[in-house]
Amino acid sequence: MSKVDSARITAIKANFEHSDVITEESLADLIDAIAEAAEAHEHTASGGDGTGAGDAGPVANLQSGTAAAKLANPEVGDVYLETDTSKLYACFSAEAWTEIVAGSGKAPDDASYVTVNAEDGLSAETQHANLSGAELHDPKAHTHTESEVTDLDHDAQKIKGKNVDAPVADDDGKFLQYDHAGSKYTHAEPEGRLLTVGAGDNLCVSSDSVKETTSETYVKAKEIKVYRPGTYRIKFDLAIVGIGLTAYGRIYRNGSPIGTERSNSDGTDITFSEDTTGWEEGDLIQLYHHHTGGTGSEGASVRNFRVYYNQGPLDGYVTLS
Repeated sequence: MSKVDSARITAIKANFEHSDVITEESLADLIDAIAEAAEAHEHTASGGDGTGAGDAGPVANLQSGTAAAKLANPEVGDVYLETDTSKLYACFSAEAWTEIVAGSGKAPDDASYVTVNAEDGLSAETQHANLSGAELHDPKAHTHTESEVTDLDHDAQKIKGKNVDAPVADDDGKFLQYDHAGSKYTHAEPEGRLLTVGAGDNLCVSSDSVKETTSETYVKAKEIKVYRPGTYRIKFDLAIVGIGLTAYGRIYRNGSPIGTERSNSDGTDITFSEDTTGWEEGDLIQLYHHHTGGTGSEGASVRNFRVYYNQGPLDGYVTLS
């Protein structure tokens, strides 16, 4: 038998690879082609004179199943269809499979595709070169200048072309706010100034003037209103004016004592410091004082009433100095 025309089996394979359904007619046609290919293979292997091991004959055994179930040592004439991969194999030489049709794990042929080069079997194909305004783009790393970006006006340090201040440690919890005068974005406190603060050494607000009292019961000497909740470090100087007297001072919140009672029986100022928690927006940090052991013009003296925290700008004001 003459050598089978390779164009025939190629055409049949193409029909399989571009079809979602394998028909009995197309399968029978392929089996016939496989048989002819096997016979031609045998004829060639024998030296071309027909005196080889024998005529391969028609397909001897057609089977189907999963790829894992395919025989490891097929015999000439065996044909196997893998049901899980849609691959078709034939045995032309003992104990060796030859893949005839590749698997059909592909996208539908009638879907729309954009291709670089024309592909056979696609019914809705558009080549990239035919797309309006399209051009091939090298995907390697590249950069764009600001003038080349048409939908955004930005770079790594700008918003809509405006500079942004670099953030610092104290900017946690703040938001970006546009500064029209400076033509840039800065970090600002949330509306309502409710960022929680902690005790620190940054001065929030102070009342440093001297305040004296001859009262032997606690009276309010100084008062500061704060606008952020959290913990504050409060300091004040306490001294006695007179001999044999004792001055007392204590931190109050909204008229109620919360701090440790401090005392000094010397005319030299002593600075007291205390971290107090639980402050809320609008609270009044107050300093009360009094003395014992004397009358007349002698009494307790306070000064340098100061509130500290871990933030930056002024966030309170003196209501009683």
